[in-house]
Amino acid sequence: MSEGKLAVEPRCVATSGMLYRCSVSEAQRREAAKLGDGQWSSGSSPNEDSNVFKNAQWSPDGTCVLTCSEDNKVRTFVMPADLLEKYELHELVPFSVTAKAEPVYCSDIYPGFVLQDPSTTCFLASTRDHPIHLQDALTPRIRGSYPLVSPTTERYIAPHSILWSSSGTKFICGSDALISVFDISRVGAGPVERLPTIPSKRKKLVGGGVGMKGIVSALGLSDRSGSGILAAGTFTRMVGLYGSEGSGDCVAVFSVAQTDEGNSRTRTGAGITALEWSPCGRYLYVAERASTEILVYDVRVAGRQLGSLTGRAAPSNQRLGIHVVPVDGGHEVWAGCDDGTVQIWPHAAENPEAPRRPDWAWKAHDGPVAATVIHPSGTIVATCSGQRYAPPDADEKLEGSGDCTNVLSTSLSSPPVERGVDNSLKIWKL
Repeated sequence: MSEGKLAVEPRCVATSGMLYRCSVSEAQRREAAKLGDGQWSSGSSPNEDSNVFKNAQWSPDGTCVLTCSEDNKVRTFVMPADLLEKYELHELVPFSVTAKAEPVYCSDIYPGFVLQDPSTTCFLASTRDHPIHLQDALTPRIRGSYPLVSPTTERYIAPHSILWSSSGTKFICGSDALISVFDISRVGAGPVERLPTIPSKRKKLVGGGVGMKGIVSALGLSDRSGSGILAAGTFTRMVGLYGSEGSGDCVAVFSVAQTDEGNSRTRTGAGITALEWSPCGRYLYVAERASTEILVYDVRVAGRQLGSLTGRAAPSNQRLGIHVVPVDGGHEVWAGCDDGTVQIWPHAAENPEAPRRPDWAWKAHDGPVAATVIHPSGTIVATCSGQRYAPPDADEKLEGSGDCTNVLSTSLSSPPVERGVDNSLKIWKL
């Protein structure tokens, strides 16, 4: 099929509607009124930033969606039991809201999450100037803290990427030139392993020296068997491969900035934001900020780019996630775009050496699609969107997850919803 719209476009079955299509302060007021609980009341200082959805993730049992927003809150949306039984549009209201004092840099839901078992309903969250927290997903309760502290300044280090191990007994964090592995049973303790991504001076002297500088902004595991390869990507456009889920040796380090055409041309991009493995563990898909390509690498020949998925409408610096979906006989790649569309590359593993344009697309939002995640059943898709904005004369940079986002040029004289800002979560039936 040539590039175009889906023959039968997905049907939206649930949405957060207008609840968050406004500023942070206004969203807080609307949510408090909707939930009827004073714990979500607005603070004394108004916050006119757009309440952007930055990320979304399905729980492994497919019952909940976990989201992170600009207002430093992580929300758990429990899906209605009759989500697909009625043709009416369901209203999405959070079951639980976890408020953090600082921006949430990253989060990851427990791989053994089962809604009916409260002992498993938890997630990890990294916030600035605080330890990593193991949070309850159904209440605002903190189950455990795991400090990552700089040995020189004694300040908390906030990871920019976080990932559970296959067993769920450990988790992996990526920060500035450092990968850290924590044991979940050691509550209150630091990492059991620290893997600097820049080799020490002594290691250089004995023949080492291959490494990568910069913040580790993305992590991905090749499989969930316990012995998979950990891929780590940085904002400096480097990828490192590590054995035994990050506890083993460094397998390879390579840059995604140079093409394979004799390294004569520099590829555009502003830092890695997503790493996804194919189900077979052979291909690694790399997405960057300010890039219209998703790069495809064969890890059997580390650093060799096989091809690329082109035509993605994602030229901005905002984090826009990708998702690799297993299908019969292969897999396909789904990605959100700046223009509000979701693009799909089916059979992505077929002839990976040739550049591929998306075969399907549909209009999901009126703003950048920050996340496109497929339900474990493969028949439902969750998408979330949002775009930061600022007054034209703003002198200071926006603060957030370490990302520089594109900025709307309109003034703040009117509410963001009147300017077409779409901060929403939607559920689609395929």
